[in-house]
Amino acid sequence: MVYMSFPRPCQEGSSWTGRRSLWKSAHEARHVALFLVGESLLYPQINELILELHRRKLSTFLVSNSQLPEKLKAMPPVIQLYLSVDAADPDTLAEIDRPYVGKTDAWRRLNESLSILSTRQERTAIRITVIKKLNCRREDIPGYVKLIRLGPPCFIELKAFSQTSVLSMQGGLRLSLKVITGAVSVHHVSKAVLMVRRDLFVGGKWVSWIDFDKIIPCLWNIRI
Repeated sequence: MVYMSFPRPCQEGSSWTGRRSLWKSAHEARHVALFLVGESLLYPQINELILELHRRKLSTFLVSNSQLPEKLKAMPPVIQLYLSVDAADPDTLAEIDRPYVGKTDAWRRLNESLSILSTRQERTAIRITVIKKLNCRREDIPGYVKLIRLGPPCFIELKAFSQTSVLSMQGGLRLSLKVITGAVSVHHVSKAVLMVRRDLFVGGKWVSWIDFDKIIPCLWNIRI
């Protein structure tokens, strides 16, 4: 299943109704998120789907759980690629993720996926969903730093896990990761922290924004 994000919609009877250009743009997909319903790389025709989306001038945002390095290596470029890193050691990874694929070598697969991430050309990120007292302990910090350096991604996203109640992030992890990253953006409502790699600060400004109109044509001629 594919989720598509649209520009701001206009509802009938609202103050937006008369702005026909906005109404039209709200019904024209521009971005496709390839995640939220399981591991995207398990879809047998994921490579063909990515190429077709680019042919239709749609941007692609894919999230993987870092357990299918072979498929990750063979995947054509997307616009944005996120890898989930859910633990800093093998035992905690097995406890949190309970991996269905490669149960006995999940840690190896995670490390291999992060090494492949360093060779990718698109905008990359590592996403860590932190759970207080489980995978966000102070002793976990060195393990996370080691994993991140395998990447190293353009961005690190820390997202606090929440279920029936909000669980806060411990500041120690964030402060340690600042050693290898640049600016920190905190969004308190979503309990998220976004960090940017320092080398993306060029000429006194951040060069982390994506010009979708320019980048998508560069992907049209890629074949698998």
